[in-house]
Amino acid sequence: MNSDIARHFSLRLLAPFFLFLGKIFSGSREYFEKKIVKLNNDTVRSGKFRGLIVLLPHCLQFDACPHRVTTDILNCKSCGKCDIADILKIEEKFDIIVKIATGGRLAKKWVEENRSELVVAVACERELCEGILAVYPTKVFAIPNIRPMGPCINTKVNINDLKTAIEKFLEKS
Repeated sequence: MNSDIARHFSLRLLAPFFLFLGKIFSGSREYFEKKIVKLNNDTVRSGKFRGLIVLLPHCLQFDACPHRVTTDILNCKSCGKCDIADILKIEEKFDIIVKIATGGRLAKKWVEENRSELVVAVACERELCEGILAVYPTKVFAIPNIRPMGPCINTKVNINDLKTAIEKFLEKS
């Protein structure tokens, strides 16, 4: 099946159905959100893209950091208490745009303004699902964050997964 048709089917029919099931079967929501992210990623995995934007949640920043990166990621002082410094190295190496979103509306605005062919997004499964559906038909490769302290505080991202995804999608055809 053509990946665009599979993606359309997954996001327009299966995703809403899975979200509905997640509401009916309380406690299963995260399970269904993970399924949506996997279905989406499976349909995006094969493409090559001329440009991409990386969107990150603000909860990746160390919560007690005095140098807020939500307005400008370059405010990071590379102290090593969070993953932002490593992400800045990736941004510089690949010459890509990296933005930190404080919410879904701002993330959607950056996607619309940037007009990249692909968004590589890091967030919790819930936010990833909402974002994937909100910016459709723009392609999104979703990387779930790691939540060692619970949701929305001092989250992390697997830097190797992020770097590998960017390398793969920026390969020259």
